[in-house]
Amino acid sequence: MSSNFEANNNNGEKQLVCVTGAGGFIGSWVVKELLIRGYHVRGTARDPADSKNAHLLELEGADQRLSLCRADVLDAASLRAAFSGCHGVFHVASPVSNDPDLVPVAVEGTRNVINAAADMGVRRVVFTSSYGAVHMNPSRSPDAVLDETCWSDYEFCKQTDNLYCCAKMMAEMTATEEAAKRGLELAVVVPSMTMGPMLQQTLNFSSNHPMAKPYKFSNQRLKDLGLEFTPLRKSLHEAVLCMQQKSHLPLIYPVPKLSSTVPRCRSISDTTIKLFNMSCNSAEVAANDGSSNGGEKQQQQEEEVVCVTGAGGFIGSWVVKELLLRGYRVRGTARDPSKNAHLLALDGAGERLTLCRADVLDCESLRAAFAGCHGVFHVASPVSNDPNLVPIAVDGTRNVMNAGADMGVRRVVFTPDAVLDESCWSDPEFCQREDIYCYAKMMAEKTATEEASRRRLQLAVVVPCVTVGPILQPSVNFSCHHVVRYLTGAAATYPNAVAAYADVRDVARAHVLVYEHHGARGRYLCIGTVIHRAELLRMLKELFPQYPVTSKCEDEGNQMVKPYKFSNQRLRDLGLEFTPLRKSLHEAIECLQRKGHLPVVTLGITITITMSSISNDNNGDQKRQQQQQLVCVTGAGGFIGSWVVRELLLRGYRVRTTVRDPADRKNAHLLALEGAHERLSLRRADVLDFAGLLAAFAGCHGVFHVACPLSNRDPELMAVAVDGTRNVMNAAADMGVRRVVFTSSYGAVHMNPNRSPDAVLDESCWSDPEFCRQKDMYCYAKTMAEMAATEEAEKRGLELAVVVPSMTMGPMLQRALNLSSTHVANYLTGAKKSYPNAVAAYVDVRDVARAHALVYERHDARGRYLCIGAVLHRAQLLQMLMDLFPQYTIASKCDDKGKPMVKPYEFSNQRLKDLGLEFTPLRKSLYDAVMCMQRNGHLPVVLP
Repeated sequence: MSSNFEANNNNGEKQLVCVTGAGGFIGSWVVKELLIRGYHVRGTARDPADSKNAHLLELEGADQRLSLCRADVLDAASLRAAFSGCHGVFHVASPVSNDPDLVPVAVEGTRNVINAAADMGVRRVVFTSSYGAVHMNPSRSPDAVLDETCWSDYEFCKQTDNLYCCAKMMAEMTATEEAAKRGLELAVVVPSMTMGPMLQQTLNFSSNHPMAKPYKFSNQRLKDLGLEFTPLRKSLHEAVLCMQQKSHLPLIYPVPKLSSTVPRCRSISDTTIKLFNMSCNSAEVAANDGSSNGGEKQQQQEEEVVCVTGAGGFIGSWVVKELLLRGYRVRGTARDPSKNAHLLALDGAGERLTLCRADVLDCESLRAAFAGCHGVFHVASPVSNDPNLVPIAVDGTRNVMNAGADMGVRRVVFTPDAVLDESCWSDPEFCQREDIYCYAKMMAEKTATEEASRRRLQLAVVVPCVTVGPILQPSVNFSCHHVVRYLTGAAATYPNAVAAYADVRDVARAHVLVYEHHGARGRYLCIGTVIHRAELLRMLKELFPQYPVTSKCEDEGNQMVKPYKFSNQRLRDLGLEFTPLRKSLHEAIECLQRKGHLPVVTLGITITITMSSISNDNNGDQKRQQQQQLVCVTGAGGFIGSWVVRELLLRGYRVRTTVRDPADRKNAHLLALEGAHERLSLRRADVLDFAGLLAAFAGCHGVFHVACPLSNRDPELMAVAVDGTRNVMNAAADMGVRRVVFTSSYGAVHMNPNRSPDAVLDESCWSDPEFCRQKDMYCYAKTMAEMAATEEAEKRGLELAVVVPSMTMGPMLQRALNLSSTHVANYLTGAKKSYPNAVAAYVDVRDVARAHALVYERHDARGRYLCIGAVLHRAQLLQMLMDLFPQYTIASKCDDKGKPMVKPYEFSNQRLKDLGLEFTPLRKSLYDAVMCMQRNGHLPVVLP
């Protein structure tokens, strides 16, 4: 996908283009694509007010950049009015029928369009022809390759009453003749039978048309332009789902046939099986009907249906989320689907998640749940020491395996409990005496292995340890409760013991990785780290010093138990990057605070917390205690600014943001952030408007100055960067603000030709201003702005902390593509054919946001904080992208081939690490960034 910059002309103005027949099947998607690419679009329609064109006004970017005008291809005057001021015209309009008047309408209409375009100064026209103008030729050999040189036989089309093909062929010839006569640049797109989801509400022709016999063809010319064709299976799949959502097609659920030779879980009648299948079908239809979003979003999903047992639990919820993010259609089992509303709020749930009532001890309900599924993730298991746990775990697992086999499932992923490596097993007798839960999980895993072998199921076993991280479900799970008891001091002492920990998101990814690697069999140990309980509590104390963390060991007299060694190599070999435990703990606690399960405590306040104040229910009505500080963020609508706002809201601050136009739709994403309704306000202000800044900073405790243009060609760059920064610092001081966090750039650090390549890049490094001025105005502006901030802070007695981020990657909160996301997308789509022999520094946008909050909250934090997660060569970056997304055609040629590869330089981010920041692996940042661009329609979804 090209960036929005391609929609600019040489003067930097946004191009205006016109699309005829904008409300049709192809026309609607052309409009959508042009809007995504940043064009201003004018669509022609016979009646713009007709409700059948309303879907166009709902497209992203439509309210700012789409207008509909009344025009008819047979009315040249209306076409000239429509094309006035346009740089290009896309002529898509054409009836799809065998109306006798079709030929003159198509031909004369096309002639009018071409001439009206020429009359109005349009230089470039794209005409939509049809493969009906190419393939209808009885003299063509069936072995001949169909390509751009082929034309249909007009007489044959006429004799066979195929007037549509006659019309399209004659229209294309007319377009070619008129374009040559009027000196227009003409490109002709010749689509075949066009499939896929609809944007319009009415059924188009191809949604009910038979397939033809295959013949050879060539689409090389479009491939040469970088077009990757969508697999027909995906097009058909999404077309049918779209018709179901728009009620053009009834929802019918497939009921697989049970083989009489396959053993069943227990003796039941075929009538009962059919009844259960009908019950599940009804439930699924009802769920789909109730959760459909009207097809407003393009679905990006795979063919596979998978089922997750215990979907509403801590791990199960994250497994469901991960599967939805990867495009699967997911069916979740629960004893009471109505108590799992958090699942229905997940991204993609409305289109691709259904919940059905099932119990692992009820084999009939499992059969109904697994009907039509390709795979099963068996996560369900109670976490307790109930004596009845063993039969539930063992018999339930046996039922799951056999029900899966009965319903034709070939692949199962099972979740037992932790070991040291894949060859280790717990001692059954010891577990039976000491820990019923461990005994139940061990016996359940052995049962799963035996049943899988007997029923010839492909079984992969993910073996997690103590699982920590943020919760999706409303209630507190066991491991979070375990951490909170220490954080709040409810546990008076801690044991002299070690434990293994893993992040819940890593556990979820592990499930999907072993499912998607079809050669994956057996056990996969999912452990991120093994540490002593004292080390866990030390982390909690460093992250949350305001809480009374347990500090006394119950076994102080004895030697501290040493952590054991473990191996998680099998999952690493599948590409899993484990999340640092410090990050897992930090996000788990913040999540509990947001959900009201843990009070927010400010440093310097003495508190007493009892476990009764920690919510274990899911009522969701406990109010979150909020910090009283009001802070202001400039440039809040941008990539980094949006994440800074989000981070501050999550930490309980009241946030005021400055934007040029609070009512602009491009800032709407801020109002959708968690906590925004209660604690976020948008203010109109500009950094060059000193009075506006004074008003914005009134009553604020701190200011985060993030705003700055990201362009070397912006005429306001230097004024906004330097004068704007001076205004921010002085306005803050005038309004009594004592603390400012300034967002600089590593452009203010690394641009120095005299720096030795062996030198370590740290906070003492500065770019050379004169070198920057000659080579890169953005780096020059940021260097001078940071210097200005430092001078003004010293002059006015402000406490200043400077965060210096490098190239910032990761998912976007805003809708428009930012520079670094465009940088990645251009490599994925082949827009960049080669890469430079260069290194660059990268960091995750979420780490940048956390860095801002960390330096603000540490009142002794002063000066620069270099925010770099990794430095690597561009070739390494592209290799990561290839590993993560092998389905894309990624540039593999270096534009400086033959010269030695530039070596990455060393750097230090120790100052931020000392504040507790754990940097996100770049692989994760890239993965999340690409998935986000796919979901937002900035990047086409390409199936592996």
